[in-house]
Amino acid sequence: MNDLDSEKTSFIDLFCGCGGFTKGFSEAGFSSVFGIDVWKDATVTYKHNFPNSVAFCGDIKELSSGKIFELTKLKKNDIPLIIGGPPCQGFSVAGKRIVDDERNKLYKSFV
Repeated sequence: MNDLDSEKTSFIDLFCGCGGFTKGFSEAGFSSVFGIDVWKDATVTYKHNFPNSVAFCGDIKELSSGKIFELTKLKKNDIPLIIGGPPCQGFSVAGKRIVDDERNKLYKSFV
């Protein structure tokens, strides 16, 4: 492991937003090492909230695992947990339920 926080189980957060899921996992004793979101303001806030984690602003469809390992300086087995909240506005009861919303397919990137 690297020096981010070797005492806690590391995780990465896909579709991290400002870090709501990360906050809960951090309070449960886990350590965020990487978060990605396409919304720049969210990743700026994520970095502020989790200064020991890499906050990456970009399209998840263009991100490789190799890039994550390069940015975090971790190895494959150093990340046992992946969390995330892919967008659901296009099909959620609370959303606009637009069938053709391109974000509806982003859950596949999470998988």
